[in-house]
Amino acid sequence: MAASTAVHRACATMERTNQWAVAMEIPSDIVIHVETPLSPLHKFTLVSKSGYIRRKVVELDRSDLRKLELNGIPGGADAFEKAARFCYGVNFEISVQNVAALLCAAEWLEMTEKTSDGNLVARAEEFLSKAALRTLPGAVTVLKSCEGLLPFAEEHGIVQRCVEALGSKVINEVNSPNRSMPEWWAAELSVLCPPFFEKTLAAIKARAPAPKTLSTAIVVFASKSLPDLLPLSSGGSRGPSSYPSTDRARQRGFRVLVAILSTNRHPSPRRIPLLPLRAAIFLESSTASLSGGRATDLFALDEAAVGDPMTIAFDYSGQRLTDLDSIRRIVTGFSEREVVGAVAQRAARTVDSFIAEIATEEEI
Repeated sequence: MAASTAVHRACATMERTNQWAVAMEIPSDIVIHVETPLSPLHKFTLVSKSGYIRRKVVELDRSDLRKLELNGIPGGADAFEKAARFCYGVNFEISVQNVAALLCAAEWLEMTEKTSDGNLVARAEEFLSKAALRTLPGAVTVLKSCEGLLPFAEEHGIVQRCVEALGSKVINEVNSPNRSMPEWWAAELSVLCPPFFEKTLAAIKARAPAPKTLSTAIVVFASKSLPDLLPLSSGGSRGPSSYPSTDRARQRGFRVLVAILSTNRHPSPRRIPLLPLRAAIFLESSTASLSGGRATDLFALDEAAVGDPMTIAFDYSGQRLTDLDSIRRIVTGFSEREVVGAVAQRAARTVDSFIAEIATEEEI
């Protein structure tokens, strides 16, 4: 499906490119291949702006060169089409959705001031700094678009610039709200992938925010991202058949989220720490992956209601007791903290109620 979509986009790009290239009424002399062959273009027009294409033409040392492959260009055929349009002086829109891909492609094609004054890199840089990163939603959109542009977007500093802009704008919004809807900024950040959110969270932390700011960002992000990272089964059982072990990207994202929740111990609703622990069990993560007391960190026993440990101990249908080992580890980890007083009493009541609830289960 993805391959057919890419081919369709490349064909659409070829058709659009052909329309304005033919409009020059000058015979074309080169075909550029990006994923698939694009329409015939003109060497002189391309080499006047692209140092990369100029160098390739010279290196091949063939005046009759008719084909040049640009496979691997960040942003693919769509980004190249816009770069080619720039070479031809054809108007197109630079937006928060495409500026990262355009800048990466322009850097890759060496469309810099060294090649030509007022080149595409400078134009994209100007839009990025003066428009795209001026607002929090704009910076989020640019950073989100970088997910498909790695490692180029990181190598060219686009990711870090977005992250720093977000860190600054979150603090500004918290200190001097511009919108009536509370915590809207946290909802904006929740669309990021876990690694980018982790970077953004570090940028926020570097600006010494109030603990509530971090807590809000983490809670909203976890609530939004966990359903995407963890396809919960309503059929009752968990295991490899419910979650494909080959889905490495999703598992990596989940582990980053677990790390975020483990290393940021700020006040938050107990339901959020509960989900990652259950998800870790669902993914059949080893206890080593939650080493250093992380299982305890992810489950605040003193804040839990009796339904919370039952959610972990029972399967997804809530009908069968499947995992007492995790409950034992949680209780053991809590007892090792040597907590006393009211906190210990709350935890003890939760454990007693849990034991009473499962006492009649056949699996005991």
